[in-house]
Amino acid sequence: MGQELNGLLQEGRGMSVYFSTGYALLLAAILFAGYRLCIIIYRLWYHPLAKVPGPSLMAITNLPYQIETTFLGTWHDKAVTLHKTYGPMVRVAPNTVLLDGSIGWPQVFGHRPKGQAEYQKYPGFYFKDSETVLVGSPTHIHRRQRKQIGPAFSEASMERQEKSVTQFIHLFLQRLSEHSADNQAVDIVNWLHITTFDIIGDLCFGESFHGLEGDDYHPWVLFILNAFKAEGFRRFCRDYPIMFPVLSLFAGREMMKKAEDQLEFGRTKAKARMALGAEPADGRRDLLTYMMQTPKGENKPMEESVMILNSSSITVAGAETTAIALSGFFFYMGKDTERLRILAGEIRQAFKSEDEISIKSAAHLEYLQATIEETLRIYPPATLTPTRMSPGADVDGIHMPQGVGVMVSIWATNRNPEHFHEPNSYRPERWLKPSHPRYDDRFANDNRSMCKVFSHGPRDCIGKNLAYAEMRLIISLVLYRFDFSLAPGQEDWHTSQTTSITWEKRPLKIHLTARQ
Repeated sequence: MGQELNGLLQEGRGMSVYFSTGYALLLAAILFAGYRLCIIIYRLWYHPLAKVPGPSLMAITNLPYQIETTFLGTWHDKAVTLHKTYGPMVRVAPNTVLLDGSIGWPQVFGHRPKGQAEYQKYPGFYFKDSETVLVGSPTHIHRRQRKQIGPAFSEASMERQEKSVTQFIHLFLQRLSEHSADNQAVDIVNWLHITTFDIIGDLCFGESFHGLEGDDYHPWVLFILNAFKAEGFRRFCRDYPIMFPVLSLFAGREMMKKAEDQLEFGRTKAKARMALGAEPADGRRDLLTYMMQTPKGENKPMEESVMILNSSSITVAGAETTAIALSGFFFYMGKDTERLRILAGEIRQAFKSEDEISIKSAAHLEYLQATIEETLRIYPPATLTPTRMSPGADVDGIHMPQGVGVMVSIWATNRNPEHFHEPNSYRPERWLKPSHPRYDDRFANDNRSMCKVFSHGPRDCIGKNLAYAEMRLIISLVLYRFDFSLAPGQEDWHTSQTTSITWEKRPLKIHLTARQ
């Protein structure tokens, strides 16, 4: 009898523990659900951004935004839909607002009135420690570094470097001639990448990547092209660290390694150049010449780690964006044979020989410039600005508390019918002056100031002079020497692309023949 009683008591204690644990877990689940419900209610109705229109799900969580940008690559199209539905200001995450350029360019990215703080970039947005370098630094660091590096990208500096740049472009033309023999189709995207990276490598490090000499990418360039998506993955894991182990089972860990390898190659390249000293023996000044000098009024040069990251990031930005823009040019002009004929005629009538084509002379070709501007509008190298942090300021009458993220969709702004007539059509005429014979007054009311693919304000792209110079020279020299057409099956080249930080391009095949 005693043993039976003890057994019942033990069983009762076990049941008590079982029910106690069950009740504790149930209570924890209820408390967690209640906590999350309170957060949802707060974000929907009591958050400082509650008055900003947008999808309710995006007000609750930033997961839809992260999925569209990091994994689907379709945020550029989503932004167009959001602006059409909700207007020029849309809440796209609990603490993030998407702005049309009509609001974002002057109020967020433009020069701030005296005494008002800038909208800063998120620390580490581009890569680890990007807040220490020009591309992502706070105001005081950015101002100092831009003053030091800026002369390397001035128009005067471009003219000094013109001979070197032109040599690479002529080698590019030679490679096109060789690979287009017997009417073979060439992948112009591939050759543009090789060329722009060789040019920027020479301008930054005093030595190219020798891609044009070997007909292929330097290993570092391949790492760069594969690392953009990895940086998006890194930002996703920063917001959702619990997901990293799961995602790493797929492509995540490999992508992260590509980003790390890209930075390591950059360090090696920069250190090799720095070992030569600020003024190399050949007397040519490159980007690192300016970085290694001690600025006036300071007692030491830029730190070595900062020089390495600056040179690497400028190399990526300077080469990739120009290659993207030129790829877009060949696609859109290849689709429009009449406008291609007009542009080729302008170039061939302006110059008697290739030797006359220079940075200065090509800058006077109005229709050429119009086609470049229209290419940048309809196919911007970056479709979205990096998110800026509000210092605690009003935007279009709505207060953005300190730390709230704001950004502009360059793609959606450039495709906004309120800014551009026929916004989805390639129309270079919208950029011509009324005095030009091909001016079309249908585009007289276009708000061309909305197209800011190089960003706006004190942090606009430091290398835009270089980008324009390269584009003018490459287009002019190619069309002076060749006729070209799209190969069959290229019609959806643009619409089939997704974006990470930049476009994830596929090959663009064209046929080249010696001009008639």
